[in-house]
Amino acid sequence: MKIKPIFLNGEVYKVNNGSQVRFCEDKWLGNIPSNEQYQVLYNIVHRKHDTVATVMSTSPLNVSIRRALVGNKLQPWHDLVGKITNITLNDQPDQFRWLLTKNGLFTVQSMYKQLIICMAAEIPLKIKVFIWLLLSGVILTKDNLILRRWQDCKQYFIQSNTLDKILDAVTKVGVRFCAKGMLERDLRYNQKTQNE
Repeated sequence: MKIKPIFLNGEVYKVNNGSQVRFCEDKWLGNIPSNEQYQVLYNIVHRKHDTVATVMSTSPLNVSIRRALVGNKLQPWHDLVGKITNITLNDQPDQFRWLLTKNGLFTVQSMYKQLIICMAAEIPLKIKVFIWLLLSGVILTKDNLILRRWQDCKQYFIQSNTLDKILDAVTKVGVRFCAKGMLERDLRYNQKTQNE
């Protein structure tokens, strides 16, 4: 079981100087990372691991994009820039907040409870076994079949299904199962921050 996605689901940052927060992959614009909010943009960005400080160091934003922002990519870009324009960086260090505890500090106990929720998710055994095989790299996808010189792979695979695409889809489904308890906590956190 991969722990990092579960850990990342429990963190949120308050940006101050922006040097510790990743622009695309950390939660700092609400409770969803930018790469999930603006997936169309994330797919065409060159430097996906840049920090908020790096991106916001210049005007216009210091973002290297592979393609022109036209069509369905232009509106998400304007939306993202609109959210960022009100943010000003300062000299204070960024603040980490752990959503799974009331005081916002990370504890091993809170992480353990979250792992237990995910392990005890009511997922059919076949799906648990499939996910385990998939994470172990055992499932024969089209790219693995081609590497093994299996001739009939085009007949059985109409679309290009790679292990990464399957893992991405399964991860999204798995996160939905695991996020049951976390969604309630996130909603409570949102209500608490809106009331403050």
